[in-house]
Amino acid sequence: MTDDGTGFDVAPGDGIYTAMYERDGITVVWTIETDRPGPLSATSMVKIQATASYLGRNREQREVRVATMRANPSYVGQR
Repeated sequence: MTDDGTGFDVAPGDGIYTAMYERDGITVVWTIETDRPGPLSATSMVKIQATASYLGRNREQREVRVATMRANPSYVGQR
């Protein structure tokens, strides 16, 4: 994953890393969002989110989303 502003990653250098995978009509997007812009090694916490989207029975767009927070155990500094 890179924070380069391409694909689902909206802006380069904004601290949001995104990747996407599509198969059999299901699209999964992973997002890692840091608590501040910069490299992952310099952040104290990240939000990890996965979103799966697909067309339902009546051709309506359906979505499932899960997220969690993760602390950087090797971070040293102020938050």
